[in-house]
Amino acid sequence: MGLVFEELIRRFAESSNETAGEHFTPRDIVRLTTSLVFMEDDAALTQPGIVRTLYDPTAGTGGFLSAGMEYVHELNPRAVIRAFGQELNPESYAICKADMLIKGQDVSRIKLGNTLSHDQLHADKFDYMLSNPPFGVDWKKIEGDILREHTEKATPAASAPVFILDVLKNYTNYKVAYNLALKIQQTEETVESRKAQVNLNQWVRLHDYNIAQKVQVVVEHFKTKVMGLLGGHAKAMVVTGSRKEAVRYKLGFDKYIAEKGYAQLYGMVAFSGEVEFTEKDPNSAGLLGTTFTEITMNPGLKGRDLRKAFDTPDYQVMIVANKFQTGFDQPKLCAMYVDKKLGGVECVQTLSRLNRVYPGKAAIGTFVLDFFNEPEDILNAFLPYYKTATLDDVSDPNLIFDLNEKLRAAGIFQWPEVEQFCTSFFQKSKSHAALANICKPAVQRWQIRYKAAVLAYQETRDVLERTKQTGDAVLLANAERKFKEAKKDKDALEIFKKDLGTFVRFYEFMSQIVDYDDADLEKLSLYARNLAPLLREQSVDDDDVDLSNVVLSHYRLSKIRQQDLRLEDKSGPYKLRPGEGVGSARARDRKEELLAQIIARLNELFITDNLTELDLVNYAYTDRDKVRENEKVMSQLANNTDEQAMLGDFPKAVDDAILDSGEAHENQKLQLLSDPKKAAAFAKLIFDLLKMAG
Repeated sequence: MGLVFEELIRRFAESSNETAGEHFTPRDIVRLTTSLVFMEDDAALTQPGIVRTLYDPTAGTGGFLSAGMEYVHELNPRAVIRAFGQELNPESYAICKADMLIKGQDVSRIKLGNTLSHDQLHADKFDYMLSNPPFGVDWKKIEGDILREHTEKATPAASAPVFILDVLKNYTNYKVAYNLALKIQQTEETVESRKAQVNLNQWVRLHDYNIAQKVQVVVEHFKTKVMGLLGGHAKAMVVTGSRKEAVRYKLGFDKYIAEKGYAQLYGMVAFSGEVEFTEKDPNSAGLLGTTFTEITMNPGLKGRDLRKAFDTPDYQVMIVANKFQTGFDQPKLCAMYVDKKLGGVECVQTLSRLNRVYPGKAAIGTFVLDFFNEPEDILNAFLPYYKTATLDDVSDPNLIFDLNEKLRAAGIFQWPEVEQFCTSFFQKSKSHAALANICKPAVQRWQIRYKAAVLAYQETRDVLERTKQTGDAVLLANAERKFKEAKKDKDALEIFKKDLGTFVRFYEFMSQIVDYDDADLEKLSLYARNLAPLLREQSVDDDDVDLSNVVLSHYRLSKIRQQDLRLEDKSGPYKLRPGEGVGSARARDRKEELLAQIIARLNELFITDNLTELDLVNYAYTDRDKVRENEKVMSQLANNTDEQAMLGDFPKAVDDAILDSGEAHENQKLQLLSDPKKAAAFAKLIFDLLKMAG
């Protein structure tokens, strides 16, 4: 279709003395350019389950997009390519969209309009970009738009990075102290200490009194220290630990502003999806039955994008929950109030939102008020990025042989199975199902041993708990010994799965540097990459912690110290540690708060009337297991980044799982089918569960 249209364009353009290149790109040029872009990635593109994105900002009739897909599919027929593009000419746009529709692409990703003056895909990122813009074509009509963008957005996102070097100047940390009491002192219940601590801390963080005290500090500090900066244009961000915390911060912020009668001070809140409170949340009586969203909590947006609205005088403070902590460029941001755990690169990325330059900002500096973290932890997070990092040592390439022996000694797979898998893998006629079938004997061996180990672990754990009540030292010692043996067996099988992933990652990295010249290592790497996703661990049930009788009896929020955190690493250059101890993984008990976090996300997602927590968790795990049976999806999850995998077959697999829900889950099914946003949030939860399970 595109070829016919372009030939007509060429003939009519030549007859009217126009340049045909203004309308289309000759196909020989398209093919040459495409091969030059992709040829360096030929090896990567042949991996199983690969998902990649391709973008053309001047798409025309879709020639580059089609050629890109054809090139990749010649290398790997099973690869998934998602096409994105924008085209100015309506006729070309229509043909491009029709062509993409025929090829099975999501045509909502093909946009109509001028990329220079109205980029409709500015927030997206792509793996590859191919484009032949109409060079020589006059652009005076949109010259004003381009120059305006250059002037207004000449920030680190649009030009060479220019930073305020010391965002840790004026860093102030606060300490929260509280006491909890039980309403019913007579009832004593034994609970797992770590799990109880996590649940209690989450409960306190959501308490309206806790948030009200912090809101007062935030508002008064902003009003007295920040609001008048930059000619009255200064702004601030409040970083919270969860969506429910963000909602309560916004409610508390609005209430405090109204009580004090502060004018010209307005806050907005940014979070994903919908938030609903339950009876288990502290002081939630007035919030029950209300669904909170960005739109309902920000009535002043009036259809505007949050970023653009925050850039106007309409808003001074932005309250966020896992949004705008990376990739957000607001040069007027002068203060940040942190109420969540920050560490590593997340800490650097979050606080670096203050780095963006603005006239007069360098002279006044920035402010950070931290209610959660210790100054030393913040400083340590920044130090690796302060000076040039060097490699502390060299990874030992021979570690791969040790891990190879360890994996083969486990007795989970037989070497003829590895040979058979590799032979079949490179036969185009072999399907994913056929390849998985070759892995089946190893999967069955692991599953039989793992199920027996989990059962023994649960039984010995129960015996140990009962034995503790007897007080018999001999029985207790015997029960503890059996429990440790059972746990060791279970841990060994879980470590085997981790070692498969470690082997693949370490071999793929080191083989680019070291010529191992060992076909067996290459074969095991290919086999292990496909075997690991098929080994499914089983979570061990733990008792819930009941917080219904807990009350907040005492509370104190104290300012500790305002200081300048100085990035002076007196220990010398920062050393990046190489890979070491490959295959030395230790088994760890699954984080006790994992189930609580899953329940919290599900409670925020579903209207939970007539649904117990067990209903919600069972439904999530049921759908997760259905998706995990899709070998194509699991291969895509294993071989792509999260963003790429989400563009593959995963969304459809989740939809299928929801549609297949039985009568027992009819309530959840109907909620998801009636609300696309809720369905998208549920899909993200399933995605996270699959990634956590490995």
